[in-house]
Amino acid sequence: MKPLKQLSQVLIVGTVAVGIGSSGTTNQSAQAIQFADGRTSFGVPFQLGESSTTQASVRFRGATYYFTFDLPKTASQPLQRVKIRQKGGALVEFDSVRTKAFLNRDSKQNCKLGEVNVDSKTQEVDLVFDPPIQPGQTVTVGIGPFENPSVSGVYQFGVKAFPPGGQPQEQFLGYGPLRFFDAR
Repeated sequence: MKPLKQLSQVLIVGTVAVGIGSSGTTNQSAQAIQFADGRTSFGVPFQLGESSTTQASVRFRGATYYFTFDLPKTASQPLQRVKIRQKGGALVEFDSVRTKAFLNRDSKQNCKLGEVNVDSKTQEVDLVFDPPIQPGQTVTVGIGPFENPSVSGVYQFGVKAFPPGGQPQEQFLGYGPLRFFDAR
């Protein structure tokens, strides 16, 4: 009878130890998704929340286009990079110097940007956060065109997000529509 009691105690202790070890492993893997081939991923989907412009008149100089999204608390990676690219329409040209970002919908909580590049052919804006944005944060990115489009209409801007790492797996957040009017 005594050996049976000892065996059951060993089994209970072993089960608890395995459970604790497993939960520790699960939590660590939930914090950092990295595939065997070196790719990194956010692990949870998220979307572009809002898009807006400070001025919707065609040909206006000095407007800023804003794109806001929430990086979920359950994301397994921070946000390292964002790329914004116009889809269709008269191509809008952007000034990399006028690119900015801030946290929690508060323009006074600036995010430090590393590099900001604008592709001369496609006008895709590529910006890197330095340091990366941590999960649970709301981020607003502002990009500055040299001039609003010369033709009125709805312009779509696709937003992609990338986690840190040598082979980050992009996540498409959606299209941010901006409407421009001819006030003449």
